[in-house]
Amino acid sequence: MSGILLFISVLPSVVLGYYVYKKDKIEPEPAGLLAKIFFFGCLTIIPAVIIELILSGVLGEIGISEESDLIGLFIYFLLGVGLVEEGCKWVVLKLSTWNNKEFDHIFDALVYAVFASLGFATIENILYVFQNGLYTGLLRAVLSVPGHAFFGVYMGYYYGIAKQCHMNGNNQMSNSNLLKSLAIPTLIHGLFDFLLSTEYEEVILIYFALVIFLYISAFAKIKRFSNITSNLQNPFGIQPRKDAPLVPLVPVVPGQPVPQPVQQPVAQPVPVQQPVQQPVPAPQPMPQPVQQPVPQPQPMPQPAQPAPSPQPMVQKKFCPNCGTPTSNGPFCSNCGYKIN
Repeated sequence: MSGILLFISVLPSVVLGYYVYKKDKIEPEPAGLLAKIFFFGCLTIIPAVIIELILSGVLGEIGISEESDLIGLFIYFLLGVGLVEEGCKWVVLKLSTWNNKEFDHIFDALVYAVFASLGFATIENILYVFQNGLYTGLLRAVLSVPGHAFFGVYMGYYYGIAKQCHMNGNNQMSNSNLLKSLAIPTLIHGLFDFLLSTEYEEVILIYFALVIFLYISAFAKIKRFSNITSNLQNPFGIQPRKDAPLVPLVPVVPGQPVPQPVQQPVAQPVPVQQPVQQPVPAPQPMPQPVQQPVPQPQPMPQPAQPAPSPQPMVQKKFCPNCGTPTSNGPFCSNCGYKIN
């Protein structure tokens, strides 16, 4: 029985992780990097539990707990659960990938964030399923584990845009989207757990509507981002000039002045002697007959031409998220932001 429970606990993470990995068709991420992110995501269960226990006591002192009214219950799940768990995943994501050389496409951000989230969800799911049984495992396979993956999609969405803005030199928008990459998943996670914990039938219907929305929106983001081919290291696709001169590399010795390249003297052209021209006698002018003035025809009056209508000026569009010049499409070709 334990083997079946373990299989049910791990299977949803394996399926979702494989799906997201296969969607990365441009340049799949190294398995070692993804394994490291997933492993550290698993470890986040430890600080998350510790922080949740401490924060639960702090919130309980001001009257906010799982027994509070609806407003207090929402604050409890938003700060005591959503912020703690998504914050731990976000720290793993930022420390493991932000300066990694493999992070060179915007879809990589979704892959990294989903794997960090699935690492946490796998350990959490094992604990819940072994404690509550097979029925809980089946429910969490279609609700809670995909929910963690969807939180990761939203985290990776804004995290990838932040990286794109950073590569474009827009640090203000980069920091703004980094904040969103933590705040948006936290809000969705808190709302997700809050709706699930209530006993009102109307609220449960809202919960299932939220789950359906997350399924549709998360898979749409995965599909759209997986089709973006621009490289974060070269977002505008600028190619080096083929006719640019090659500059030879000069070895530099530490402590010695940098040697300057030797300038080759330019050969001066040899002047060519011109043959001496003999003077040619100028021809004598011939007498010209007297020309009679010819009457010029009077020009006919032309009808007035209408003034040409001014051509409308074409305004060049720029993505409001990453500042990249965009085409007339509805989405930015670099960050996937909806423009129109």
